[in-house]
Amino acid sequence: MLHRGASTLILEGLARMPRAQQVELFQALGKRPAGSEPASELGGLLRRVDDLKPDKVNFNYIRPPSADPKELDIDHSRYAKLAQMIDDDSRHAVVKNNYGGEAGFFKAAIDIYMHGLIAKTQETQTAQMTCYAGTAGGVIYDEGTVSSCENLDAIGNLRDFDWNFQKLWLSPAMKERRKKAADGCFCTHESNSYYPSLPFNPKHLIQIKKLEREMKKARKLIDTAQPQPEGVTIQGY
Repeated sequence: MLHRGASTLILEGLARMPRAQQVELFQALGKRPAGSEPASELGGLLRRVDDLKPDKVNFNYIRPPSADPKELDIDHSRYAKLAQMIDDDSRHAVVKNNYGGEAGFFKAAIDIYMHGLIAKTQETQTAQMTCYAGTAGGVIYDEGTVSSCENLDAIGNLRDFDWNFQKLWLSPAMKERRKKAADGCFCTHESNSYYPSLPFNPKHLIQIKKLEREMKKARKLIDTAQPQPEGVTIQGY
């Protein structure tokens, strides 16, 4: 997901690219040209994205439903390769890949680590962490229905609980849903599963903090090595 300001900058960057490069980029996003190597192709795609000088690089696993079923026909090995490439580039500051603010590197490290874990989940079809959907996060739909997760049916409607969220959230049905989530439930859903759950999984949190430190160190070395503009003396009045 992109914030409005970030997406505007990316669209402006795309608009400045020559038309041939635009076509090449979007074709690469759609499918691999015949005879090309997946790793080198994805590496070229990542380099072309980096040419736009974005502040943050991210990608998400498309999931159902889709108006075009072909969109769900994913080469999972390419997803795993791209996740690894972004991980390597981010650790060594080859690409600028962090959010702003005090926790910017930590949030970015969650993004990067998460994609590798999703790839492993898809490959093994087993849970790689304890899911805290229904505890650390949930979903409220526009008609008032509430669920622990977008992948599962709603637990109830706030209208039936006199608009008392706490009463619905602490209901027996939601408690049962939490038990189901913690009992090995897994998916590839970033926002409902991985984002709220990873910080509460100590084994993974240690790796995320390690990645955060590596990213900060690499970025500091790059920034230090870059030539600094000479100062300009301004005389006072």
